[in-house]
Amino acid sequence: MDLLERYLGAVAALLPSAQRDDITAEIRDLLLNRFEEKEAELGRPLTAAEQEAIIKANGHPLTVAGRYGAQGPLIGPAVYPLYMQAVKVSLAIGALVTAVLTVIALMTQANFAQVIIQGVHNYVSLTITVVGLLTIAGWLVERGVVKLNFLDDWKPSRLPPVAPAMPDIPGVSALGSLGAIGPVGGKAPKQRGKSRFESLFELVVTVWVLAWWLGFTPLPFGDVGEDGLRIIPAPIWAALHWPIAGLLVVQIAAYLSDLLLTAAVRVRAGLFLASHLIVLALTWALWDARPLFHVEATSHPDWMTTIQLGVDIGLMVTAAIAVVGMGREIWRLARS
Repeated sequence: MDLLERYLGAVAALLPSAQRDDITAEIRDLLLNRFEEKEAELGRPLTAAEQEAIIKANGHPLTVAGRYGAQGPLIGPAVYPLYMQAVKVSLAIGALVTAVLTVIALMTQANFAQVIIQGVHNYVSLTITVVGLLTIAGWLVERGVVKLNFLDDWKPSRLPPVAPAMPDIPGVSALGSLGAIGPVGGKAPKQRGKSRFESLFELVVTVWVLAWWLGFTPLPFGDVGEDGLRIIPAPIWAALHWPIAGLLVVQIAAYLSDLLLTAAVRVRAGLFLASHLIVLALTWALWDARPLFHVEATSHPDWMTTIQLGVDIGLMVTAAIAVVGMGREIWRLARS
């Protein structure tokens, strides 16, 4: 009955907490009765494939939750659960990014009150924009302008297990139900190797690096420190400013998929494969543009050679890691 529990868990994550237990019990009884009726008809216990067919016939978790949930004035019950979870996740991510950027600003600016007010203002503006765009998207889906084919083309066996590795985050467990998306003929994927804490840590660090790269914190290049050390970046860094920012955005999307879509192997592997490809291309461009830094050190004139050697080794290691990562993700895509 593991498949039934996973299905019920995916539905429950989309239901209002006050009604969750009662509705889940009702759906459980309904499906168990259908199992018993089919077994009586066949005169034998059901196979896993037959149980899965009955569960699939009951509807995608989003559709089932929509039968019992609320709806808005512009969005009907079939789309409303997905709409609400998209709003929750988007606002949670926005809050995380805003908090990180606010902390960075507090570390670099003296006016504490102004930074806090600006952070609140940015988050309110983000909330209005996100809710507005998602409402328009939900309305288009409700009117049939945009089709959600995954509500029909899904496999219950692709649903993640009901065993959260971290405290519940609004919308995170619900988006796990989207892990069932995928070709009907595919095998159920193996479970993820990393913990959600690791994925969350990688996400926060990458968001911080993106904020640093976009100039929310000052760059140390060009500063003169002890011993007259001065590091000046080569022009290639300015030329690759936005491609590197794009790489960080792709990596953030990959870490989000690793955190939220725990069973959507193809989505996760595709994002990580794209990330490795971009890393390899950027590494190639940087290698051709060496030296990447000009070092001025009045008391240590040999530092330029030492730093350049370290940069060369770093580029070679980065390229090797990207190639290995590409092979791993291609293997995952082939097996999914």
